[in-house]
Amino acid sequence: MDVSQVFPAFPPGQEIAILVLGEFLFGVFYNWLVDLAHKAKIYDPLVAVSVALGVAVSVVIPTGLFWKDTLAAWQWSIVMLISFIGSGSPMIYGSLRRMSKQNHKRMRITGTAARIRDEAIMDLKLVVERIDDADCVRDVYQVIGALKNI
Repeated sequence: MDVSQVFPAFPPGQEIAILVLGEFLFGVFYNWLVDLAHKAKIYDPLVAVSVALGVAVSVVIPTGLFWKDTLAAWQWSIVMLISFIGSGSPMIYGSLRRMSKQNHKRMRITGTAARIRDEAIMDLKLVVERIDDADCVRDVYQVIGALKNI
């Protein structure tokens, strides 16, 4: 069924297909730019700018396609919904992928930190055993000296 049959005020379905394709390609390209900004570690200060720019382009594309057509408010809402779904889907995918990579790095760091912690605890246990084996500990300086000899 043609889109123009469901929505008589809509132009033939080619414009809708062009809109979806154009917004999706924009989303892929924009996600690539955001990915580069994340890798360069310059994204955090630019979040508001990137969101505003993405929204602006997502609004300009359908406006350019349908500028000659008179659409009812509900029809324009559907066009904008299609537009934001098309451009937002690659961005959502990219954001989830970046978050997954960051979580994986955090887990790896946590594993490394856990190994370091375990090694430190084992070393401290050895020190405590050495101090316990000594006949007596006369002062704090002996404990510090024992810790330095690890």
